[in-house]
Amino acid sequence: MSHARHLAAHLDVWIARRPEHPALVDDHGSWSFGELGDDVDRTVAGLRAAGVGRGDRIGCLASTRADVFITLLAASRIGAALVPVNLRLATAEVDWILDDCAVSVVVGDAAQLERLRHRSEPLLCFEEAHWRPTDGEPGHDEGTTDDDVLVVYTSGTTGRPKGAVLTQSAILANERNADGMFDLGPDDVTLVCLPLFHVGGLNITATPTLLVGGTVRCHGAFDPGRWLADVAEHQVATTVLVPAMMAAVIGHPDFATADLSSLRYLATGSSEVPEPLLRAFLDRRVPTGQVYGLTETAPIAVHQRAAEVFDHVGSTGRAARLSELRIVSPEGEVLPAGHEGEVQLRGPNLFDRYWNDPAATAEAKVDGWFRTGDVGVVDADGELTIRGRIKEMIISGGENVYPAEVERVLLDDDRVAEVAVVGRPDERWGEVPVAVVVAAPGAALDEAGLLARCDGRLARFKHPAAVVFVDELPRNAMGKLQKVELARSVAEL
Repeated sequence: MSHARHLAAHLDVWIARRPEHPALVDDHGSWSFGELGDDVDRTVAGLRAAGVGRGDRIGCLASTRADVFITLLAASRIGAALVPVNLRLATAEVDWILDDCAVSVVVGDAAQLERLRHRSEPLLCFEEAHWRPTDGEPGHDEGTTDDDVLVVYTSGTTGRPKGAVLTQSAILANERNADGMFDLGPDDVTLVCLPLFHVGGLNITATPTLLVGGTVRCHGAFDPGRWLADVAEHQVATTVLVPAMMAAVIGHPDFATADLSSLRYLATGSSEVPEPLLRAFLDRRVPTGQVYGLTETAPIAVHQRAAEVFDHVGSTGRAARLSELRIVSPEGEVLPAGHEGEVQLRGPNLFDRYWNDPAATAEAKVDGWFRTGDVGVVDADGELTIRGRIKEMIISGGENVYPAEVERVLLDDDRVAEVAVVGRPDERWGEVPVAVVVAAPGAALDEAGLLARCDGRLARFKHPAAVVFVDELPRNAMGKLQKVELARSVAEL
C-alpha cells in the first residue's frame, strides 16, 4: 500500500501515465483520469469557497453517480469527511443525521436537495456547475491518511442510527483487502449498481478499482437487462449484486445466452444468500462468492477466494488480506474451531469510532477487536459460516434458536422463494419462532407441508410455531432484511 498523504494522491500516477484512460462513467457523462483530476481540483476549490475546511463534514444525498466519488476524493485532499445519507429516509431522519454530524455543506442531486431548502447550510447541486469554478484555485492539500474521510450511518434498526467514522487509512486498507479478493488491475472494469450511501456500493469494488487505475461504471438505477448488456459490451471484470438483484438477473430472458465470460468475480452478500442463486451463476461458469463485512469494517473483512467458490458453495470465506477473525463466547473466551460464538474482527480497515458516541464505541470495540453482533462458527480451515444475529436470536423456553439455521432448512424446499424467521411473544415459552415465507412463482404451499420439512432436521424447539405467507419481505436499499420491522408485524398477528 502506498503511503500517499491522502486518497486522491493515489490517482496522480494514473493521471501522469494514462490521462486518457476512462476512470468514471455514469448516466450523466464520462471522465478520463485527466478529466477526473481536473474535476477533483474544481470540487476542492468549490467546497473551500463554500467554507469547508479540514475536519469538516460534507453531507451527501445522491444517486449512484460519478460526482459522489469526485466529492469523496476532493474531501480527502481537504481533510474533510463525506457523510452519504440514505435517500429512502424521511426528511426528518435526514435532518437528524445532518444535525448530528454538524455538516458544513450538503451536496447532491437536485431532486434530493429540493427537500432540504429549509436548512441553513449551503446546498451544492451536482447538476449546477457554477459552484465548481473552472478558474478556482484548489489551494494547498491538507488531508492525510489519519483524517476522517467517511461518516456512514448504520441502519438504526434498534434506535437512532450511529455514524461509523472511517479514516483515509481504513479506506486504503480496504483497497488491499479488495485486491486480495479480486486481484485488481488498471485494465479492470467494475460495474456498480448498488447505492453509494452504503459502504458496499462505495467500497467493495468501486473505490478500490479507481485507486488502482481501473474504470468504474455506474448505473443510477438497477435494471437486470441493462446489467447483462453492459457486462458483455464493456467486458466487466468485477461487480456486486445483492440476492434480490441476482434473482432479477437470473429471471431475465437474456440470462441463459448473455456473454458473461469477462466476469472474473461476482460478489454477493448483505443477507443470507440462497444456494440456488449462487449455483445459477456458477452453472454459467461465473465465479460467484460471498463477501462479509459491515459498515464498521469499510466493509471487506471476510470473503471467498475466486478459486474456491465452485467447491465451497455457500461458505462465507476466510479473513481478508489485512483482517483477523475470531469467535468469542458470551464470557469473552476465544473459542476453537467448530464452536459457535460471536464473530469479532480486527484490522486496519476497522472504523475509528462512532460519531459523538464514546459509549457505543467502547461497547463495540474491545482491545482493538470489533464485536460484530453476528453469531458464527469457523472450521479447521478458517472458513466462516454465519448463523445469525445475536440480537435476532430467539430464546424459546430457555433454548437458543438462530433464525438462519431454521431458514436454511425451509429454503431447501424449491417452492420457497424467500423466508425470514423471527420471534413472536408467547405466554408459555417467552417467545417462539415464526416463519414468514414468500412462495416461488406458481408454487402451492401450505403450512403443514412446510413445517414437516423440519422433522428430523431440527430440534422440536426450533420448529416454527406458525408460518405466515406474504408477497414480499421488507428490505432496505442494500437488500438486507428488516427483521425488526418484520417481528413487529408478526407480533401483531
